[in-house]
Amino acid sequence: MAGRVMNRTERLENIEQILLRHVNGLRAVELAAACDVDRRTIYRDLSLLGESGVPVYQKEGRFFLDREHYVAQVSLNLNESVALLVAARVFARTEMQQNPHIASAFAKLGRVLPESMSSHFAHVVDAFRRNAVDRSFFSVLELVTTAWAKQVQVKLWYSHAHAQRTDTREFATYFIEPGRMGALYLVGLDYSNQRISALDIRQIRRAQILNAPYKIPANLDRHALTNNVTTSRAGTDTRKTEVILAFTADILPAIRQQMGRLGERIKVLEDERGLVKLRVNDWHDVLPWVRSWGASVEVLKPDGLREHLANDAAQIAAYYQARS
Repeated sequence: MAGRVMNRTERLENIEQILLRHVNGLRAVELAAACDVDRRTIYRDLSLLGESGVPVYQKEGRFFLDREHYVAQVSLNLNESVALLVAARVFARTEMQQNPHIASAFAKLGRVLPESMSSHFAHVVDAFRRNAVDRSFFSVLELVTTAWAKQVQVKLWYSHAHAQRTDTREFATYFIEPGRMGALYLVGLDYSNQRISALDIRQIRRAQILNAPYKIPANLDRHALTNNVTTSRAGTDTRKTEVILAFTADILPAIRQQMGRLGERIKVLEDERGLVKLRVNDWHDVLPWVRSWGASVEVLKPDGLREHLANDAAQIAAYYQARS
């Protein structure tokens, strides 16, 4: 707004956006300088924001937004709304934990769309809400999300994939990123080893917010870090498991589409099946995805995953034979 004086409506929106960006709050004099008005005007504006429903509060001389109760106003056009729906549907097909916040977001989107679209949004929301939700997982996810927004460290009780032990560590979250098969990773600085690590949120048994602020490095190589997560090279455990899968010819087009996005190559065997090799931290990471292909995939390696699915199949066969 440089070059002209903002009117009150513009200034109120500006103050709201400034407080959104500054998680550590600002003093009235700082807000006044940012808006080029005096402090008395800022105090009146803050009062008006509160009366309009924006949850502003003051603590130790600084003004903050109550982020747990703040509802952001986002303007989306028709195509943007549909793009969000499609993206969330793609993610939900591979996500290992059903996300109740997706259902809530789409219920809100559906209320502002034409009837021809809102009915489908209602169907999507209903499908989301029928799935079971792991409350323990989402209590951890919500807590680390809050800490990330406030840029304060968290204390984590982390269970290792390859060992029957849980340790504690302090962690500064740089971002949350989905892995290739729907798992969610917490990426940031692990103070236990002073390294940037990616932790599988499923393996966090408990989390606690600490009163210890941090700053995300300005030179952070986000591209490299996100690539490590999406190609299953993330994690603090350096051991890798090779997973070898053989897919039937009829589903190879769908597999090629997925593997192409993930940078994998498919080798066609003499029997026309497609061979896929993956390197993962733990074969449990890909178990739900492999299960989703049913009899159209054979696990060739590792033995643990192969035996696990064979036992599943035997139990299912026994169940149906007993009831036939």
